[in-house]
Amino acid sequence: MQEHLVRLVQRDYFDKKRLTPDISTQLTVGASVQSLLSEARSRSGSAAGAVAQHLVGAALEERLPDVVIGSESYSTSDQQTARPGDFLVGDTAIHVTMSPGDRVFSDRCSQNLQAGLRPLVLVPEQSVVAALQLAANVGLVGSVVVNSIESFIAASLEEASGYEGTEARQRLRGLFERYNERVARIEPDPSLLIDLG
Repeated sequence: MQEHLVRLVQRDYFDKKRLTPDISTQLTVGASVQSLLSEARSRSGSAAGAVAQHLVGAALEERLPDVVIGSESYSTSDQQTARPGDFLVGDTAIHVTMSPGDRVFSDRCSQNLQAGLRPLVLVPEQSVVAALQLAANVGLVGSVVVNSIESFIAASLEEASGYEGTEARQRLRGLFERYNERVARIEPDPSLLIDLG
């Protein structure tokens, strides 16, 4: 019984600490993002989904400063707000999910296509193949873009940095700062913040 109680206290303590991704120069930008998502995944609840959504939102804000990027709490469902996805940029509905399921494709992406929108589904790197299979299962191959969260963010930062390593690292830190601003403004849980110490 004591062991169980100690584990609960430890889990609660570590779940309340800020995230500390590995942003060393030895890792690629994508690997640093993957490090952050892995740490969030190790926490209880829906921390990983919230981190992924706000990372993508921060990346979109960084890349498209003249475009208004939605900023909803992770727990706000698309149906509650009549949003076509987590983000709508131009005519593209962006869906960010850590665990892609049939409904993302059969419901959300199908609705996007019927509304004349282009669906983009972002998933963790290790889920890309499964997500593509889900899209195929509902006949949406070629109609839906599936990409990894890590690649989406890394490509944006690398392109903006002119493919210069030092500049890409600075932009990654800037992305994490913007992420923290979004989370502090939107989410009630401070454990979703990144420790940039």
